[in-house]
Amino acid sequence: VMDGIAIMIGYYFGFVFNSNLFEKIVGISFVALGLFGLLKIYWIKNNKKKKNSVVRNKMPFVATFLTIMIVEIGDKTQVSSGLLAAKYLQPLPIILGVIIGLAITIGLNVVIGKKLAEKLPKRMIKIATSILFVLFGLLTLLF
Repeated sequence: VMDGIAIMIGYYFGFVFNSNLFEKIVGISFVALGLFGLLKIYWIKNNKKKKNSVVRNKMPFVATFLTIMIVEIGDKTQVSSGLLAAKYLQPLPIILGVIIGLAITIGLNVVIGKKLAEKLPKRMIKIATSILFVLFGLLTLLF
């Protein structure tokens, strides 16, 4: 369902908005998220009232769903899926192909991420993730 909604929204926004403006918004958002992550890490390290360093999220599904829904709007997968659906006029096989392809890809990412998280310090992962967000945002803005 989420992929179908995201494909429709991405398809709509891909044609309604100027792609340069949309890329700038996405790039700035990535840089902002990365900088926020780095500041949050710094703040937690220097916060003297820190009671518990364990991060507990009671709603990982909702957090993941909303993050992916917002970040993935208008990405290449959704635009190409929308274009394929428009070309072949058969949205059901297109959305099934997208769902199966993404499920396999994301499944591999989750398994690899879990293995890395077991071996690397959480602080290092948070710093690397934040730096990657800034890097991808700058690359989007510059190229």
